[in-house]
Amino acid sequence: MSCNFCLCLINVYNSDLTTAIDNSPNSFSQTLSNLNRSSTYDFSVQVKPSATGAEFCHIAAYLGQNATSDTIATADLEPSDQWTAINGEFTANRSADVLTISAACTSPDNSYTWQVYFDEVVVREVYVATESDTDS
Repeated sequence: MSCNFCLCLINVYNSDLTTAIDNSPNSFSQTLSNLNRSSTYDFSVQVKPSATGAEFCHIAAYLGQNATSDTIATADLEPSDQWTAINGEFTANRSADVLTISAACTSPDNSYTWQVYFDEVVVREVYVATESDTDS
């Protein structure tokens, strides 16, 4: 089985993109640092499964090494020539954590070759207005 990830832009704290922290296949990771504990963060990524070679692709984004309990967002996407936004949010439990994004696709002809493109990976702290912010 092979997978080609094509990443055009990653905008998460200007850190380095690496293969998955735990060497998971078909995944890539990036360390998020300077997180504010107990703060909420929005996550978004643009995804485009290749229009050929797959019936559908399961996309998952998670923190740490637990794809189940630390899931930020998941989606099942059919191949398309259009970009699809996948969104989620999380509350930071640590000042640094690892964001991992993975893809798994099924193919009708068992070719096991497919491509998933990722763009505009963004993690942004959610600003919560306080009473003093609204006083004029």
